[in-house]
Amino acid sequence: MVKYLFTLYFVGSCFYIFGQNPVMISRTDAISDIEFMINSIENVHYDSYFKVSKEKFEIKKDSIIETWPKNEEIPLKQFLLTTLKLSAYLSSGHTSVDWQNQKLFPEFTAYGFLPFKMKLDIDNKLKVSFSMDDEVVVGSEIKTINGKKATDIFKDIMECSGGNPNFKNEFAEGFLPLYLFLNGINAPYLIEINNGDIAYIPNGLNIIDASILLTSNLPEKSYSFDILNANLGYIAFNSNVYLDSFQMFLDQTFDSLNALNILDLIIDIRNNNGANPEFNDLLIPYISRTKYKQSSARYWKVSDPLKDRIIDSAYVDVFGQKFVNKYLNAKDQSIIKVNNKKKIKPIKRDNYFDGRIIFLIGPNTYASGNALADAVKTYNLGTLIGQPTGENSNSYGELIQMEMPKSETYFFITTTFDIGADGNINRNSPISPDIVSEGDALIFAQKWLTKN
Repeated sequence: MVKYLFTLYFVGSCFYIFGQNPVMISRTDAISDIEFMINSIENVHYDSYFKVSKEKFEIKKDSIIETWPKNEEIPLKQFLLTTLKLSAYLSSGHTSVDWQNQKLFPEFTAYGFLPFKMKLDIDNKLKVSFSMDDEVVVGSEIKTINGKKATDIFKDIMECSGGNPNFKNEFAEGFLPLYLFLNGINAPYLIEINNGDIAYIPNGLNIIDASILLTSNLPEKSYSFDILNANLGYIAFNSNVYLDSFQMFLDQTFDSLNALNILDLIIDIRNNNGANPEFNDLLIPYISRTKYKQSSARYWKVSDPLKDRIIDSAYVDVFGQKFVNKYLNAKDQSIIKVNNKKKIKPIKRDNYFDGRIIFLIGPNTYASGNALADAVKTYNLGTLIGQPTGENSNSYGELIQMEMPKSETYFFITTTFDIGADGNINRNSPISPDIVSEGDALIFAQKWLTKN
């Protein structure tokens, strides 16, 4: 997943302006780093050209590089925008470039950010979804930004991320102000709105205020519990932080649900893009006694970069020394298949919840959140309401981080291909809800429970 802010330590210490001269990279170094990134993806990724042939990719790469200035140097920001697009062209969403190169700190802190975000609505119109400017209100349809068609800008941002179209839409919403920074579109901003009004924004947001804008759609807590009405409980399960703490949270939550005789429970995983499916295994025994599995098989691509990392104790703790030894002894570029043949039988919980279960899903349901939605769908562990998830049931995982040597830019590559809960290796689709909702899925689910 792409991070939207530099590590926050620099905000307090670097709030003053360093200067605005753009950081440059030589054309030779930029091309060298791109080739390094591509070669690394080919080496590490299970199937690097699963979306596009190598020939078409090379044409795409050359066409982008052709847009660079013909002199000896190009702005580092332009280089990063190129690598974002090229990695996205080979990605289902996980393989990506971290644009947060520390060399950009001076430019980043000096920049005036666009004070709103926008996304495509159901009619494919670009509407403001969050705003910190009085002239550009939420719901306004944006036509142009500094004379450039908003639809063209948004389409180009979507090319900076892999994944399904609904995931790209969510990505583009949050990345808009950062894209303008990377693309050299600066304040003052002239915004044409559909009703003919022109909003003039002279300076844009400073980095402190921009941090509020860029994190506006992020949940405040990893997980939380509320009672929405006398018969309805609500769990927001957003991310994975500490198994022991989550286990304690679940025990307390389901004790409360039973003590209060709650009849229905909504579990909201619309913002769940965690990386550890073990958290799902802790949750499921409280709501289901059905045997299940989240994944049917995993194919590991053997490569030297992962061999260099798999000796780390974190890999040994999760996958076991036996598997680590098998990987280390396997031939480079070979495939190791690990079958998940056995379903998991949920352990018996005294505070088991026996009421109706609703799971809310959407484009930001990703990674282990997607695996949970997949298990719920496959084994009928509850009713899914919302929009399709942002990732396919069969997906690529287990990221490793690498660094481009010239620009010192980090990027991430997946090392496995994971088969979903139903075991269908040919499935190429996200998890679809049982009931599609437009608008706020939580409000829709509450009304649906009342009617049914």
